Amino acid sequence: MTTNQNQTEADTTVDARGATCPGPLMDLISEVRAVDTGTVIALLSDAEKTPTEVREWADESGNEITEVVDEGDHNRIHVRKLRPNKSQSSAAAPVAPYWQTPWRRNSMRR
Repeated sequence: MTTNQNQTEADTTVDARGATCPGPLMDLISEVRAVDTGTVIALLSDAEKTPTEVREWADESGNEITEVVDEGDHNRIHVRKLRPNKSQSSAAAPVAPYWQTPWRRNSMRR
């Protein structure tokens, strides 16, 4: 087991051992959507490509990998959620009902 001096505590754990790629990443994404910003999630996975896929996803999504540890038979990857979900980040813009959209109003006048 590899130890890390800067070991971070996980707030929640996703155990995806036994799942093939991209299953572990999909499980992680589901958990990230369900938790609050700042939460640290530990992903346990024995799939070979998971560390690479999680790194790429974290770079694209703006989340942070705080730790990757090879536990021998699986990897433990800690991810900190840095961005709120889109629905949390701002109030949704008001949307006019279908019949009130400008193009619909014009077509109803004919």
